[in-house]
Amino acid sequence: MVPIIAAGLGADLRNRVAALRKIQETWLADWQSGKLTSATLREHRYFSDRMLIDAVVQLPASDREGIEPIYLPFLAEAIDWCDGFNDPSIGFNLFSRSLGIIGGDTSIAQPQFLGILRKISTMIEALPQLAVRQRTLANMAVAMGMVSAFTSLNAETIALTARAARNTLALDDKAQDPLLSPNDKKTMASLLLMATVFMPGTERIELNHFAKDHGGVILTSQNKSAGYFGAVDAALSGDWIEADRLMETAIDNPQVMKETLPGSSPAQAPIISIMFSKQMLMSEAAAVKVKTGHSEAAMHLFERSRSTALQIRPQADALASELRIILGGETIVQVAAGWMGTFAVVSRPKDGKVARTSLYTANSGGLALISNYVHFDPGQRYVPGGILAAYYLIRTVPRRGPSPALDMFVDDLNRRTESLVGDAIRQALSKAGAKPNERIVLILPATLAMLPVAGSRGADNISLGERYELRFAQSLAHAAGTISSTKGTPGAGIGFLASSSSNLDAVSFEQAAIKPTRAILGAATADEVFKGLDGTDYWHIASHGSSDWGKAKANGIYLDGKALLNDADIRGARIHHPPRLVFLSACETAILDITQDIHRYASLQTAFAAMGAQGVVGTLWPIGDGAAALLSVRFRDYLIDDHIRPASALRRAQLWLRDSDARTLRNFVTNKIALGKVTATQAQGIMASLADFEAGSRPFAHPFYWTAFELLGG
Repeated sequence: MVPIIAAGLGADLRNRVAALRKIQETWLADWQSGKLTSATLREHRYFSDRMLIDAVVQLPASDREGIEPIYLPFLAEAIDWCDGFNDPSIGFNLFSRSLGIIGGDTSIAQPQFLGILRKISTMIEALPQLAVRQRTLANMAVAMGMVSAFTSLNAETIALTARAARNTLALDDKAQDPLLSPNDKKTMASLLLMATVFMPGTERIELNHFAKDHGGVILTSQNKSAGYFGAVDAALSGDWIEADRLMETAIDNPQVMKETLPGSSPAQAPIISIMFSKQMLMSEAAAVKVKTGHSEAAMHLFERSRSTALQIRPQADALASELRIILGGETIVQVAAGWMGTFAVVSRPKDGKVARTSLYTANSGGLALISNYVHFDPGQRYVPGGILAAYYLIRTVPRRGPSPALDMFVDDLNRRTESLVGDAIRQALSKAGAKPNERIVLILPATLAMLPVAGSRGADNISLGERYELRFAQSLAHAAGTISSTKGTPGAGIGFLASSSSNLDAVSFEQAAIKPTRAILGAATADEVFKGLDGTDYWHIASHGSSDWGKAKANGIYLDGKALLNDADIRGARIHHPPRLVFLSACETAILDITQDIHRYASLQTAFAAMGAQGVVGTLWPIGDGAAALLSVRFRDYLIDDHIRPASALRRAQLWLRDSDARTLRNFVTNKIALGKVTATQAQGIMASLADFEAGSRPFAHPFYWTAFELLGG
């Protein structure tokens, strides 16, 4: 058995493959019985196979020894399955991603691998429109597949072809008779240099220098030495002054948005517009200004970026907002992520002023970021990327008892989060001298706001949410306007909303233990909801929630009669007394809707913030109603009875849920009964959900149960 700890899988590959196949057999049985459509089954299967492939691709080559005997049969079965469903484009996609696992060398003399290659070639031959990709596959070893890699905008494929280009150029250096003409050599070096802009991984800087040493130049649609790509190239070369100069010209230059990638097609236009948005450009430009010592200008530029994403004008002076936050005892972490990599800028108090520290990592490029949300498959279909695929797959797993498949999906999310942003935040806070339990305000771009950052675990296996007290904000003005206070526990009462047809076993306990001053049960319209809750300070909503990618009309909180409380209802609500705090005890309320704009903060959680709520607790994935009820009641106790800040109350409730054994949780409920806060009848559902657990076991220790919750605002 081969440990895959480095990939964040937490167990050996053989067991993970077995767990994945087991749940896939369940999906197949559901399809055979008519519970799943063919299209849904293909989505389930593709996302799950791709998740395991992507996780293993991340392994360093030194950790891959012995993987092929386990991995190749897995891949062969996946390809056969695609062939059986007459979906060769998906089969090719899985195969091309797998080249990273087996070295990217099509000359590997392994019969099983060669058999897979022949199978793929036969499948592709039936599709004339993929003939270019077939030739690309044949040329992969000599790197000319990079043009196709740019066309498909697949981060792993670009990385593979970049390594192949380096190897080819290196072989040419050593050859007595040159393998390449001078023009071919310059072209390949230029393609390699271009690839470093889009590559994830620590090797991108080394490859950048290698390409320049071999005559590579950045290719843009305009001036070869200017434009946005030139700025990224300068950053990768360590020339931050030049990067700053070029970024200043790029921010307000619409032509930057239209730069054409080598070999790209009109079909790529949607994703090109995503790549070069104004928000991303300004955010990166701000981070570059920090690197060049212009940190105050950077704060204003950061705020412009956030305000553009929020579709509002900057609400306050950025420096005044920043100072107000840190004088209130909090540390600010501003994050920028794009083609240069990931930046984290930390603001802390020092002698009554603001001291700023920055950290830059080139480990993840913009394509790695974007491909976590959107992806073009070989058939040019616009499908969810890795992050959304993981959220999507979590829905398919039973949420009671041990589940290796659930472990894998959640661990995959953690690996992606840690790679894109978690590690940079952790290192930046350490560099700035942040201490454990410090109060942190995280201001993330929308492209990172859907990641489970609080649950991101480093090498010590301690998550950011365990180490620090976190709250999230959309901008400096938002953070300054929602500063938490222990004095400000809700004083105008608690409003409680639940659907009378929610069928959630723990809702009766949740309602009684929350002790609402006003309860709305059975509302069927948005007007009924807001009329009933208006006038209370703390809104607690316990119901079903849903956020389906590509199905905006199905996104919302379920009311009676299958009605939905959706984003538009919330943002358009006419209320006289906006709540100070909203707790959404429902599934998927913090998942952003990226169907219109990946850079826009658009979720049920942000809708309540736009409505005027100072703080909103939302969820990133489907949650078990028993765990949610226990956590939300404990949160209420800390917040109202103990007068603790919302951020601290949420953190304590999360760690309490994680650490409590079944005996402790049952005692928590029975104590509520003994004190007359709930009745035995009201507690029946929650006690039933705890009945099957052994007294000393920790039912909700897995990060799935407690890291889904996060606080936006204060």
